[in-house]
Amino acid sequence: MSKLLLKTAAACLLSLAASAHAEVLTFNDTAGSEMPGAQTVDTGVYTYYYDTSNYGEYVIGAAGGHWYAGRMNAVRWCGGEYHACAYGDSDYLLGNSLNIKRADGRAFALTGLDLNNYIEGGPAEVAASFTVRGFKVDDSTISTVVTLDDVPITENFGTPASFNHFDLAGFTGLRAFEVIRITPNKWGYIALDNVDVTPMAAVPEPSTWLMLGAGLLGLGAYAKRRKA
Repeated sequence: MSKLLLKTAAACLLSLAASAHAEVLTFNDTAGSEMPGAQTVDTGVYTYYYDTSNYGEYVIGAAGGHWYAGRMNAVRWCGGEYHACAYGDSDYLLGNSLNIKRADGRAFALTGLDLNNYIEGGPAEVAASFTVRGFKVDDSTISTVVTLDDVPITENFGTPASFNHFDLAGFTGLRAFEVIRITPNKWGYIALDNVDVTPMAAVPEPSTWLMLGAGLLGLGAYAKRRKA
């Protein structure tokens, strides 16, 4: 097989498989925006979905609904003694529990995320723990428990704590993942931001491989005729 044929085959294989690239789900510019299918929009404050929503190439779900919230959300709703709300310079995702998967069904890796409390009433606990659970394409699961180390307490009167970042290992080949609050508090919610994900490369369909094979055979036959 000629060098030209080898180069052509390599180029075809590279073009068939979409390269994996890391991305960060920041949820920026979502709070209070007119997103498709939203149930409630409070301009500049939050956008609420009772069911699922789409953020880029990902589908967001949550029991009891979820919010795309911003810094003004904490300012408006967290001014009381027993309030302890997530707060930052960018928008974030908020819900009782949160579930995320790709809209196209492709597998992906989860390598890190930012978490924080959001408590609208009742004493805020000094620490809050969450379970992060991944559901793999082979039907196995992986999970870990993370605990915040920077949580506002009742004396703060709504003064926000910064998000905590957690790096995750082994959360590969996922079809979905969820974050669940496990520290009891009926007024407690999960604030999620800066989710680090990497989609897996797309696998070509069998028909695509057949077309590639036929093309390579044709190139091989052409190269033999030129040598003859």
